[in-house]
Amino acid sequence: MIEDPNDLFAQYLLKLAENFSVSAQTFASVYLLSHGVLKLFIVVTLLQKKTWAYPVALVILGLLMLYQVYLLIFDYKIEYLFLAIFDTIVLILVWIEYRSQKRLRKKSISKLDF
Repeated sequence: MIEDPNDLFAQYLLKLAENFSVSAQTFASVYLLSHGVLKLFIVVTLLQKKTWAYPVALVILGLLMLYQVYLLIFDYKIEYLFLAIFDTIVLILVWIEYRSQKRLRKKSISKLDF
């Protein structure tokens, strides 16, 4: 704000903060914290190549996305839309990686059979 008082993004954030009640702040912080913790869990387990983590990650992301759709329907905000789009991209990438890992496991198992 000091450098560019006409910055649209800064103005938007300032306006958003002015209309943010204490209950809305609490909800947003709990929601974003739980969202971040779940995603951190997903990232750690997927980096460890734990095969059980892929379906679990898909279920968790799917549930988060269902809740985001609920939020979009009953309390539309552009922030929810961006979060839903980001989670959709992550879900698709996890699904692609899961299929890739399944194919690699099948190939390695079939090589052991010979």
